[in-house]
Amino acid sequence: MDSPSKTKRKQLFIAAGGVAGGIAVLVLGMWLSDPNRGKPTPMEIHAQKQRESMTDFTARSSSSVSAEEVWRTNSEKVLEELRRDNAALRERLNEIDEALLKNLSASKPSRNLPANATPVSKPQESGKEPTSSNPFTGAPGRRLPPPPTQRGVEYSGVQPTHNQQQAQRPQIGIQMINLSNKPVDEDDDRPQKNISHYLPAGSFATAVLLAGVDAPTGGQAKSQPVPTLLRLMDAGQLPNYWNSDVASCHVTGAAHGDIASERVHIRLEILSCVLTNGDVVEESIKGYVAGEDGKAGLRGRLVSKQGSLIAKSLLAGVVSGVGNSITQQYQQVSTSALGNVTTIDPNKVLDAGVSTGTANALEKVADFYLERANEIYPILEVDANRIGEIVLLGGTDFGTDLIGNTRDYDE
Repeated sequence: MDSPSKTKRKQLFIAAGGVAGGIAVLVLGMWLSDPNRGKPTPMEIHAQKQRESMTDFTARSSSSVSAEEVWRTNSEKVLEELRRDNAALRERLNEIDEALLKNLSASKPSRNLPANATPVSKPQESGKEPTSSNPFTGAPGRRLPPPPTQRGVEYSGVQPTHNQQQAQRPQIGIQMINLSNKPVDEDDDRPQKNISHYLPAGSFATAVLLAGVDAPTGGQAKSQPVPTLLRLMDAGQLPNYWNSDVASCHVTGAAHGDIASERVHIRLEILSCVLTNGDVVEESIKGYVAGEDGKAGLRGRLVSKQGSLIAKSLLAGVVSGVGNSITQQYQQVSTSALGNVTTIDPNKVLDAGVSTGTANALEKVADFYLERANEIYPILEVDANRIGEIVLLGGTDFGTDLIGNTRDYDE
């Protein structure tokens, strides 16, 4: 009989063999039931794609083409077209040049000489005609044709005078083409608009509000606006990135409030500048003021004093109602064949009179407060030193040069 230690060892071997056999059976079953058996692994597929992309790099999709490559291809096409057009134009110019030379050489001068013609020296080499380069193509060695002459003048070593040369020049006519629908007025002597003295529509400049504004929002706020004053802080921005010289000029405006947007709208009226020589420039302008957020108008604080008046009217009405109720306590109602008759207790006549008078007086006070509340409109407060932008809605001609002639604070 084996010892317990040997029996335990045998049991361990048997258990280990059973576990190993079970694992082997499990692995074999998984391998047999694998649906991807015999197919390439993901690593092999990835390696195959890399090899294909390296060997066939031209077969790229349209999405892999960069914008630079598309631009380069289009630019090459455009350049090729321009080269072809340039070559065609050059050939056409050569043809025109040759035709012109043929026409000039085929002209037949007259045999008559003018009275004031003077002989000139002949070329040193007889039998050779002067040659020069082509004025159009620059080709050397071409034969110079005789210059065009007037009728009756022969080119036979005689040089024409200055007056004849002026008459021999071809007269070129210039035709004016009007691209607009407006007729061309040759007598129009209006001065040309220039940024030195003209601010076009759409110009803008940074401005600071020198005076605060309490702009009304109701009633006749738009027809009777509140005046305000602004100072320009820069040279002004004109269209096409040009600048003027309106820094430190003053602008007056008219302000009114808009309770819906809680903004104060300022309408520009007059722009004034003082030149370095002391001259004053003062012109009416048309525009508006934009706030720090770029929107039309400056955002303000809404202030309304109607609430206190309405509260006082409400309190007076409540006390008046209490007085009326007290008065009714002192009244006696008796019913008879003639109807209802209201009488006052003789012992409470004084009390009834005081309560009735108080009720009537407080009713009048309540009406008074309501009338004052209707007369008062909310206002929008805007403090001084607010920064905004003035925008011109129409052009302004100052009649004198501003650039270099205005004085700034730094000077």
